[in-house]
Amino acid sequence: MAKYDNSQFWTEYRDAHIETFLLEFKDLFETKDRTMEELTQECRVADYKEIQSIFRRYLKEKEPLNKLRSRFRTYAYKQRNQLSSISISMTTKEKMDSLIGEHGYADYSDLIEQLVKHSNLSDL
Repeated sequence: MAKYDNSQFWTEYRDAHIETFLLEFKDLFETKDRTMEELTQECRVADYKEIQSIFRRYLKEKEPLNKLRSRFRTYAYKQRNQLSSISISMTTKEKMDSLIGEHGYADYSDLIEQLVKHSNLSDL
């Protein structure tokens, strides 16, 4: 049994990303007697278990199914824990790592909170 109920997250993820995902891997699907549009329509309403079954049935290789699982697990984890990703330069990350080590901050969120608190931005 699953540790978390990710059905709500799956619906959100599927609605936002499934068509782009299918386009990305369209050359790896053997749709047999179906068109790619028919397959897309089926995937638009499939729950997580159903979509895995659909992919196993029509994919030439496992890579797209593994990527879907990985991307969805990451999405669900971030949603459950209210996390987001940001991109920063390696130089900035190294400076942040140094500050965390020097001042004992718990993580990047804690460091950023402290930096905002001690700057003129805390009024925002």
